Amino acid sequence: MTQEFITINVQRGKRSYIHKLPTDRYKAEVVQAEELLKDAGYISPVERQELEGFLSRTDYLAVTDLEQTKKRIQEFKEAGIPPLYDARFDESKFPTIDFLVQFPTGIYQRRAAAEAIRRRKMGIRGPGRIRPSTRRDILAFRTLAFDDDKLSDYVIREFEDYGRTKDLKSLDSETVVKSDLLLLKYLEQALKHLAPEERSFTPFQKGLELEFLRKRFWHVDYATEDRTHIAEDYVKRIEAGETGLAVKDILPRMKLFFPEIVDKEYDLERIRQEKLLRECQETGDYRGMPKIVLVDSRYGTQYIRQIQEHIQSKCEEIVAEDHLKIFEPLKDMHQTMQIPYGLLYLEEFRGPITEKRTKVLGEMDHEQFAEYFGTSHHRTASIGHRQLVGEGLLDTQFRSLLMDRYRDLK
Repeated sequence: MTQEFITINVQRGKRSYIHKLPTDRYKAEVVQAEELLKDAGYISPVERQELEGFLSRTDYLAVTDLEQTKKRIQEFKEAGIPPLYDARFDESKFPTIDFLVQFPTGIYQRRAAAEAIRRRKMGIRGPGRIRPSTRRDILAFRTLAFDDDKLSDYVIREFEDYGRTKDLKSLDSETVVKSDLLLLKYLEQALKHLAPEERSFTPFQKGLELEFLRKRFWHVDYATEDRTHIAEDYVKRIEAGETGLAVKDILPRMKLFFPEIVDKEYDLERIRQEKLLRECQETGDYRGMPKIVLVDSRYGTQYIRQIQEHIQSKCEEIVAEDHLKIFEPLKDMHQTMQIPYGLLYLEEFRGPITEKRTKVLGEMDHEQFAEYFGTSHHRTASIGHRQLVGEGLLDTQFRSLLMDRYRDLK
């Protein structure tokens, strides 16, 4: 009996070719792929792209291992790790969630080095892909990159420096930094309730070599008080004439990490950012706001409250103009709100909208609800079915009320 094959037409950059799979194997793997995509929030962008391409016969599973991916998702759920991959953030091709998770802990560097050796032996040019984060990767990030339940200021500033100094080829550094800061805030909210593992710190003694300051994320190895002692020791040794420590790959970063110790003039940057925020407040347009104020503790919480109040005011304006506009998909509301794209995917900024939606929904009679939602099911699906990382009680109550009302239409 002749074996039958499924033809997959693959397009990789400028290359196009045909990949064939036995029909029985393809059908079996389709069932597995469809099941995995039901947990899309646990599947990395690379895996999701391959799985969707596999179903449409435009790609094959070169990276995604169906059984390993299924096992990883189960481990995430058992560990209480929420779904981290939100397709709405895929518009930013760099950085990825996995890069941000793996870089501070050293996992990315070790894997990249091993992958470079493997590819060189095989005669393959160019960098390899970043592997999806495992349960251990996520727990390592939660343990090392956080100080208590907040991301470390030093980790945040390290990513800021990396985005501005790394050669990112055709990518604009400021766009990368803004994306970094938003995704870091997203990760902080998603993982702050996850229990960290036990952590040990490297003890610091004055007078030891400080060459480790060249290393990215050296600070995750040291306790908070030792980080300060290191900065103080660094300044004393610079002043004592150890000019070798005042090199370009150490001094600028030490100024960034410890402005109050290494360089008082760095406060000028904070003043500049606060001036930009005042201009945003005066114009009522926050689209150009510096995202560093969302995650850096130097700015406190006053600007977060300011943005929340701005969103609250915009909600009132929207409802006064046309109360049904409050039910537009979140992705379409950023321009209306005049805030940066992605901000409404974070619970602390989405709250005023959900609260206003709940109020308006409660005031709609059966006929009004049927006229708006009954004619377009996608409205209900886009508002009521979407699972958000960091979804709070108010989100849950609103979705439940919405779906109860929708079921009454049937």
